[in-house]
Formats: sequence, C-alpha cells, structure tokens
Amino acid sequence: MKLGVLGAGRMGREIVAQIAAAADCELAGLWIRESRTGTDGALGALAGGKLGSDLDELARRSDVLLDFTLPGPTAAIALAAARHEARLVCGVSGLDTTATDALQAAAGSIAVLYDRNISVGVAVLRELTAIAGAALDTSFACEIHETHHVHKLDAPSGTALKLGEALAASRGRTLQELRRDEHEAARPGDIRFVVRREGDVPGEHTVRFAGRNETLLLHHAVSDRGVFAEGAISAARWLAGRPPGLYSMRDVVRVRAE
Repeated sequence: MKLGVLGAGRMGREIVAQIAAAADCELAGLWIRESRTGTDGALGALAGGKLGSDLDELARRSDVLLDFTLPGPTAAIALAAARHEARLVCGVSGLDTTATDALQAAAGSIAVLYDRNISVGVAVLRELTAIAGAALDTSFACEIHETHHVHKLDAPSGTALKLGEALAASRGRTLQELRRDEHEAARPGDIRFVVRREGDVPGEHTVRFAGRNETLLLHHAVSDRGVFAEGAISAARWLAGRPPGLYSMRDVVRVRAE
C-alpha cells in the first residue's frame, strides 16, 4: 500500500518513520509547503528523497493520503485526493466549514476517514462516554479535563470537544447548549471543560461524572506520540476496499467490536 504523507511536523515525521518499518506499506512521498522545499536536508533524507510540494503528483502516486497538516491546506488536499481517487485519512484539528465541506464532498467519490484524534483508545473512550451520559442523570456533574503540550494551539482540544459532543448527544442535546468553560457557573446537565497546557504532554483526557456519593472517571492518556502514527496507518489499512463515504475512528472501533 502506497501512502502519501502531508505535513512534516512531529506527526508527519513519526508516520514516515513507521511506514519505513511496516512490511505492507511504502512511502509514496512527503508533502511540504513550497516555501520549505529544498531547505531541509534532514526531511529529504527522512523521506528518502521523496519530498515535494505538488499535491496532485503525490495524490496520483498514492493509494491513501494521510493529512496531518495545519487546517489551511485540508480543502485542497481533499480535492486532490478525489481527483486522483486516492483514499484519505485526515487527522487535522480546528477545521473550518470550508475544509469540512470539502471532506464531505470528497467522500462522495472516495473513502475518507476524518477524526480529530486518530487513536483507537480515544474512540473507545468516546463510546464509553456516551454510554455513561445516557445512564447517569443530571444530578451527576459532568466535566471534561484535557492536558496537552504547551505548543498546542486549539483549546479545548478537538478530542475534548468530540467527547463533549458524544456526551451531549447521549442526552438528546447539543454541545452548544451545554458547554461551559472552567470558570463559568454550571447548571445541572451542563458540561464543563477544564484545559491545561503543560510541558511536552502528548495528550490526556478525563471525563468526570461527580455524583453525591460517588464519582465515575473515564480516562485516556498517551505516553508516546507514536500511538497516533500507528492509528493513522491502521486507519489507512482499514479504508482499503471501503466504499466512498465519510468515516471516523468510531466506525473502526465498531467494526472491530462486531
């Protein structure tokens, strides 16, 4: 399976390294912004010389594209994937409606997996959060705690918001109705977000249901960023043979459970 990697940050580099170690995968190329082409010899070495800034060329050579860039290029990446019938895994947080609409449009002709956290463990956490939200009444105060490294730009994290959406939906509400920030007064049934940015933490998420005499904690912690690269490559394998459509890690977990 030929994989094209988009983005040369920590995630992109880790994915390239893991592709090199996978017997069933081959690096089709590593995409970077045109302004960086030829300026980073280490990147060229990491990619085995397969470094460039032409989206169409990379999509043409790839069975699956793995997008872990910043939000800006995602719409163009989705269009290129659809043009050349390359499946697409997108793990970018903070997308605007232009980008999400582009992913939805691409899913009309190719298989697209979009999730803000490409981790099987977080997908399971999301399912457990929905189960707990439906089972526990509003006398349980709900909080979602998340901690990430100091360089993470979005807050709350995309994963925390996804957990909040699952929790709100389990109660027939929307997150917009129930969301409260850390220092806001909360009503029964509201979902409070507590955000921390510390050191080099890859990611920790805890969903807390506090009742009168008992507390339920659902917790997921990442000890190595490699887990996200593993998840991205697993998602690419999972997309093989899937019909066109928009998928998430939730679909991956459900199929495994079946």
